[in-house]
Amino acid sequence: MMGSFSFPARQSFPLFTSFTWEQASQLAGRENKLVLVMAGEIGEDVEKQILEQPELVRELNRHTVAIKMDMESVRGKAFQHRLLMYPWPAVVFFMPYADLLVSVPAEEIRKDPRGLQDALRTALERAEVKRKNSRTIFFRDGTLKEGLAEAEQQGRLVFLEIYRDSCQACLLMEKNVFNLDAVADFYNHHFISLKESATHAIGGSEQPAWKDFPVYLFLNAAGKVLFRAEGLAEAEQFMQYGKSAVKKAEGIVFEKISLDEGLAEARRRGKFLFADYYVAGTAHRRLADSVFTAPEVTDFFTTHFVSVAIGASRPVLVFLDASGRELHRVTGIADAASLLREGQRVLRGEGFVGMEEEYRAGRCDSAFLTDYIEVAYRAGYPEEASGGALKYLSAFSPDKLEEAECWKWFKQYVLTPDSVCFEYVLAHKERFYRLFGEEEVKTKMAELWLAGAECFVVGGLFDEQGFKVYTKRLKKEKVEEWQRIVRDARMHAAEKTGDWKTFVILAEEKWNEEQVPDAELYQWGLKIERECRDEAIRYRTARWFALAAMEIDKKERTSGKVKLNSYKGFFEKLANDLLED
Repeated sequence: MMGSFSFPARQSFPLFTSFTWEQASQLAGRENKLVLVMAGEIGEDVEKQILEQPELVRELNRHTVAIKMDMESVRGKAFQHRLLMYPWPAVVFFMPYADLLVSVPAEEIRKDPRGLQDALRTALERAEVKRKNSRTIFFRDGTLKEGLAEAEQQGRLVFLEIYRDSCQACLLMEKNVFNLDAVADFYNHHFISLKESATHAIGGSEQPAWKDFPVYLFLNAAGKVLFRAEGLAEAEQFMQYGKSAVKKAEGIVFEKISLDEGLAEARRRGKFLFADYYVAGTAHRRLADSVFTAPEVTDFFTTHFVSVAIGASRPVLVFLDASGRELHRVTGIADAASLLREGQRVLRGEGFVGMEEEYRAGRCDSAFLTDYIEVAYRAGYPEEASGGALKYLSAFSPDKLEEAECWKWFKQYVLTPDSVCFEYVLAHKERFYRLFGEEEVKTKMAELWLAGAECFVVGGLFDEQGFKVYTKRLKKEKVEEWQRIVRDARMHAAEKTGDWKTFVILAEEKWNEEQVPDAELYQWGLKIERECRDEAIRYRTARWFALAAMEIDKKERTSGKVKLNSYKGFFEKLANDLLED
């Protein structure tokens, strides 16, 4: 606590007092004035020039308590840190008790002493701002990793200031910008703020990683840089840095317009159109939160596309030119890098639509086929990918499947049992078991048998005779669980042809004989609720879900535990919906 001082009487000297820094600060605080410090010897001629300006002296006396500071003395050396690395000799204006407002070098005063009048005016304006502000940016202790984790938990961004101890701009930002209420409120609301020394940030290297300091890095919770800037900044400019980062963090800007309006806007701006046909839910939220918001994705799509979002029954991302011609589409994007690759493919003119035209025209070189297969699969055309894979594999003898690379193409893309490749696998399955594992090979074989069984609905009609022949083939090949494959295929056919009576009979049979997951059962009910109007079938299905909900409730009561992912509420609602007209 600063003690109480008795103030020496002012000398006849018209401006500078004999007060110490502490005495001047205390008096200035009481009288609501500033402290003017002549730091170092500015020269008798310069001091005389100041004192020969009566109006200037009156103004300085009215608004400041003025002192001289011998910078070579013990007191002067202790005072030096308050100059925030400004050079001396100089005339410096302070808030009471330390905050530097304006520093005017002696050479500038020598040129024009009246410049002190402007400096005083600036100091008073800055002092008024400081008096009205009481908050500051809250910089947390801890590592960047901890800050990112906190940002993830709180749904905020990270602001990281990288500073140097010998950096005047760093000191000025802390004294004059970070402690403004508007700045503090904005940054404390949107960011987890951290500080890190430049020496630590660049691993102790003498080679600077940045041109100027402080460095401001704005990151999302994944640690990706949204915005960066360097050097001394005014409050308004520094606020704009933060606002730019917050805007960037919002990700791709999806215009709230129709597809046709989007195309018109794309033509106006000379860009492509990107359409997100989405189904609301967890998967789309994950896409919106972690892929569409990646900085590199935002930059790319903002530059090259007009983007629109359209609710749909099936999710797919579609790329069109400004005329409305589809160029490319993709499903199942896993991460930002994947979406970026798809967008770049469009710019290179290598979208699925163009590749499909080349494929139909007969192009089948190996490099093209391998690219086409993957693009078709990601575009949501697995049958086209399967056809391309079989064409690619047909260039080799069947025993080439025993090599890992060819097996990979067969396993991932081939969807039909009617191929030389599958016949070879069946004939040599024991060898394939040894090469790739029995479970992996059997899983692929079962997938193909089921895919073949689901190919008998053509033009909305079920080919009963063809399916019977296929069933005999399953028995002859002694396919494991062939009965399950047949039943699942018949259920698939009943759904495709709208034969809900058969669908319900087979579904009940499957439910009674197998452990059907709640998610699969729920999907059956949704299909019937949306597409079947037969009251008897709807009533019968409603009974399933009423019983299933009661069974879940019974288990919860017995165990005393309620699962967070329980389907009980979904089943109860679905049962009610099915009973409604």
